Amino acid sequence: MNITYDEYYNRIHGGWLGKCIGGTIGARFEGHKEWIEIEPDKLFPDKIPPNDDLDLQILWLDVLEKKGANFTSENLADAWLEGCWYPFNEYGVFRRNWRLGIVPPVSGTFSNPFWGTGMGCPIRSEIWGYVCPGKPDLAADFSYRDGCLDHTAQSVGAEMMWAAAASLAFTDFNIRSLIDRTIHYLPAGTPIEKLSRMAIDGYDAGKSHREVRDRILANAPCAEACDSQINVPFTVLGLLYGEGDLEKTLIYALNCGYDTDCTLATAGALLGQILGADRISKSLKKPIGDELVMGIQYRRKEMTISALTRDTARIGVLFGESFSANLKVTGAPEIAPLPRVEVPEWSLSVTYEDGPCAAPGDTVGVTITAKGKVPAMLPLSVIAPEGWVVTPERDYISDLQPSVILNLHLKQDVPVVNQTNKFEVKAGDK
Repeated sequence: MNITYDEYYNRIHGGWLGKCIGGTIGARFEGHKEWIEIEPDKLFPDKIPPNDDLDLQILWLDVLEKKGANFTSENLADAWLEGCWYPFNEYGVFRRNWRLGIVPPVSGTFSNPFWGTGMGCPIRSEIWGYVCPGKPDLAADFSYRDGCLDHTAQSVGAEMMWAAAASLAFTDFNIRSLIDRTIHYLPAGTPIEKLSRMAIDGYDAGKSHREVRDRILANAPCAEACDSQINVPFTVLGLLYGEGDLEKTLIYALNCGYDTDCTLATAGALLGQILGADRISKSLKKPIGDELVMGIQYRRKEMTISALTRDTARIGVLFGESFSANLKVTGAPEIAPLPRVEVPEWSLSVTYEDGPCAAPGDTVGVTITAKGKVPAMLPLSVIAPEGWVVTPERDYISDLQPSVILNLHLKQDVPVVNQTNKFEVKAGDK
């Protein structure tokens, strides 16, 4: 199946516009838990606010432009720490964990019981779908590298779901179909999955929008206004009950309250993509204009939504030349290639048995795993901080033995336990 570059551009443009429209309308109601009524002529504020749902995605585009498809979670983390100051909620948890030396995916799960199911990563999904047209699993994989920075499974699954939906929405224009084809990314049996299906079932049963909303709230496990377990089902509600009308979709999502800038932005992005920029009404586009309003210091050469669309489409076209897919973009203009990035033949990852924490006398089990083409019998050694003992001190990895289990023991009589205890793993004789 083919899609022309002009149509591809138009749908990405519609998605970014829908993102900005929804985020702008919902921003001033964020955190309001009551049922929200509003007249269509009063949707927009007097001044367009920065859209934090979009800021990090623009940083992610910069990473894609520099690293291509081989980017890592660590690349995203570096870009975030350099370009985004936000310390809020799960964003702050990520920054703290990273400073402690806790890297993805553990950075999203360690000591993050309250904000791990926040909306911070489901709102960062669109970029991954836009650059992976017709490749939903690849879009979901990219979004996992993002979401695990600062979230746990339910929120990460929601980002994967919306990323996959955006990947498919270049040719599948049916909201219900898109939800049905991607809801499996939500962890089965979890509250976010059950409540999202509750939204679908209520719509199918012909129940009123408010009745279904109230039922979701009655079954929600958390009253936090920015929790994905509540707000992803509310986004589903807005999309279903809006039935293809962008203004109605945004109002239905707004009615639900809670994290309104996020629910409206996500719903607006998906439906805006389906419609394409040329089918979004002037009454919704005019207040937004073409200016890219950001809340972080990072700036692109051209701070417009249309330039963001062009640069996003460039990555998607280049990725399409690299990955086989059912959807091919045809008729693209001449596009500058991505820089060549050397990819290591192998790398090491760390898995903690019970998490990266210990008290005096405790032992932490750690598995070191090699990924890629490992040289035969590569020696490993570990340098531990003062007060720690590692066993074994030395081992080997190879294609036949890609994993090594280490025990990190904190001495009982250590006089001072530092908050940060960084171990150095050396591979090879040097």
